[in-house]
Amino acid sequence: MSAGQPPSIAALFLIVFDRTRGYTIAWSRSLPGVDLEGIEFKCLPSGLHSVREDVVYFNHGAYAGVSAFAAVDADSEHRGRQFAAVGTLVKVHRREPLGHSWLCIETLQALAQASATTSDRFEALEEAWERLRVQPSASQSTKSDCPEGVDRLHGPGFVSGNNPALSLVNDLETLGPLLFALYREALLRKRILICSPAPVLPISHDLRPSSPDHRLISTPLFSVGLTDVGQLQAATKSWIACTTEKVLIEKRDLFDLVVDFPPDNGRSQHPWPEIRSADSRHIRATQRDARRFIGLQRELARHRRSARNPNNIKDGNIEEDKRPAGRREPILRSEDGLLSYSPSAVSTLVEPETWTAAAYHSLLWWASATDADEAESEESIADHALLQDITLPDLMTSDVSNEDPVLARRCDSQTVALMVRTYFRRWTERLITAIDQVVETHETQETGGYYCGFTGDDLRSMGLDEWSPSDRHFLRDFVWLHFATRIVFEGEEGWEICGVKVC
Repeated sequence: MSAGQPPSIAALFLIVFDRTRGYTIAWSRSLPGVDLEGIEFKCLPSGLHSVREDVVYFNHGAYAGVSAFAAVDADSEHRGRQFAAVGTLVKVHRREPLGHSWLCIETLQALAQASATTSDRFEALEEAWERLRVQPSASQSTKSDCPEGVDRLHGPGFVSGNNPALSLVNDLETLGPLLFALYREALLRKRILICSPAPVLPISHDLRPSSPDHRLISTPLFSVGLTDVGQLQAATKSWIACTTEKVLIEKRDLFDLVVDFPPDNGRSQHPWPEIRSADSRHIRATQRDARRFIGLQRELARHRRSARNPNNIKDGNIEEDKRPAGRREPILRSEDGLLSYSPSAVSTLVEPETWTAAAYHSLLWWASATDADEAESEESIADHALLQDITLPDLMTSDVSNEDPVLARRCDSQTVALMVRTYFRRWTERLITAIDQVVETHETQETGGYYCGFTGDDLRSMGLDEWSPSDRHFLRDFVWLHFATRIVFEGEEGWEICGVKVC
C-alpha cells in the first residue's frame, strides 16, 4: 500500500434501521474467519440519529473499525428520517491502532450517503469490496506507512481532512487548559471515559501519553457502548474511550476518570466539560497550566503567522485571528496585544490560587521583585524551548493558501497538531528526566521502602506547579507507580521567608 492510499480491508458492511428488527446488517462481505457479530451496535452509537452525518471509530477483536453515518429526510413511513452506516474493518498495526482506516472514510461517506437513499442497491458496495479487500495472493505488511520513529503527521496521507491526528486541534478548543490536567491523569495509567452527546467526539484518538516508553501509553478503545461493558470490565491496562451512552458514567467501577461534556441545549456557546474521578472529585487545571496554555497559544499563533508570512515576522505581537470564534465560552481575551484569561473561564477551568502561594508571592515581591520576575522568565523560557526546532513537512512550509484554501486549512491544522504532539512528548521526556535525576541523587532506603525528597525547585524543573496540591498528588502517584519510591516534599511543615513563617 502506497502512502495516502486506503488500506486493504478485511470486511465491508451496511447497517440500516429496520422498523421490526432494529439495527440490522443489510449487506456484508468479509474474509474467512472475520466475525461481524455485534458490529451493528458499534457502528450506530446511541444518539446518532440526531445528527446528519458522523464518523465512528471502534475496536472489533483484532481489527480497527470505522464507519460513516449518513441521514436523509424521508416520508412519514420512515418517521421523517432514513439513515445508514457503512463500515469497514482493517488490521491493526503495532504503531497505528487505527490501521490507517481513516483513509477509507471518503469512500465510506459516499457509500453511506447513497445507501441512506437506496438501501436495497448493493452494486457500489460490491465494487468497493472487490477494489479494497485483502487479496489472498497479496503479502500484507504489518508496518506503518511512515518509517519507524516518524510521526504520521509527516506522511503525505495527512492531506485527508479525516486524519484523526488532526483532532488535537479539536482538543485545544474543547478542553482548553484542562488538556494538561487530563494528560497528567493519562500518565498515571487511568481508565478515562469521555462522555459526549452525538456527534461522536474524536478527542480520544490522539490523547495518549506521547513517549517511547510503552508503560506510559494507554490503550485507545475509541467509541464504546453498552455492548462493550464486558470488555471494559475485563481490561487489565489503562485505556481511553469515548461514549454517547450517559448511563455508562453511572457505572463507576468501569472507569477511574470521566470527562463529561454536557449538551448545549440550544445555547450559542457550549459549556465547558467537567472532569471527575470515579469518587466524584472534580479535576481542574492548575495556575501553571493556565500560564502554559497562554504561552502555547502565543507560540502557535506565532508559527501560524510565520508560515503565512515568512518574510514579515514581528516577534512579540499576536495578530488578530480572523477565523470564526470557537463554539465555547472564550478562554482568552486580548488586552493591549497581550493574552490573558477571561474571569469566568478561570473560575470554571482553573484552580484558585492557594493562600500559601499568594502569601509567598506577595512577600517575595516585597523582599525582591527581581527574583519573582526571574522565576516567571525561566518558566516562559522552559516552555518556549519545548516548541523549538520542530521539523515541518515541506508541504506545510510552502505557500498553498492561494492555490487551495481547503488544503491551506489542513496544513494549518497539521501545524497545530504536530506542534502540540511535540510539546507533550518533550514535556513528558523533561518530566521523566528530572524525576530520574532527583531519585538517583536523593533516594534513600528506610524502614518500609524507598524515600526521596523533592523541593519546589524540583517541581518547577518538571514544569509542574509547586503550589498546587493536585500537582503534588500527581507527582507522588507518578513516582510511586513508576519508581516504587515514596515522596517527601520540602516545605510540607511550612515555609519561611526572611524568618517569617507564611504557612
